[in-house]
Amino acid sequence: MSPRSLFIIILRIIGILWVKNAVLALFQMLTNIYFYTQLSDQNFLLSTTVSQIIVTIVYFLVCWALIFKAGYIVDRLKLSHDITPVLQFKLDKRDSIRIVLVVTGALIIVSQVPEFVANLAHMFDRQPREMYDETNVRSWTPVFVSGVQMLIGLLIIGERATILGILLKDQANNPTDDPEQPVAGGDQDLFSELH
Repeated sequence: MSPRSLFIIILRIIGILWVKNAVLALFQMLTNIYFYTQLSDQNFLLSTTVSQIIVTIVYFLVCWALIFKAGYIVDRLKLSHDITPVLQFKLDKRDSIRIVLVVTGALIIVSQVPEFVANLAHMFDRQPREMYDETNVRSWTPVFVSGVQMLIGLLIIGERATILGILLKDQANNPTDDPEQPVAGGDQDLFSELH
């Protein structure tokens, strides 16, 4: 494995981890849009809604760039230049993607289980003031968001074969990350530089 391949794997792991943040930003954007349409004081929420839409778009663009354009980023930032490989080992590209997906899903689950349990405990606590809205009705939103994040982690682990197929099929339609890299037939895939 070359230093370039290692940096590509690291960037793709970071990109997959950012997917969770992008989904949370999407939920926040949808909530802001809903409240914008329901409340009468729309001047205040207009700026919040517009800024949340911009943040959500930026999150998804960063995820896309880190996952699908990692080779271009490594080349553009010259991350692998002047680095001599110290350790050489051969790792199949499919196995490396599977490892990335399992680690990502496990990190999401491990980080969300304590938050889910704490939010659930606060729901049944006698005085959870921070979870009340202005009508003194308990809100299940924090419990729901933590549960959805755990579900996303479980789906990443459980559906890694499907995600792997999507990632590899996408590269068959767009065979190269790097415009200077020659395209050899149609047998390259998203992680072709990991050989």
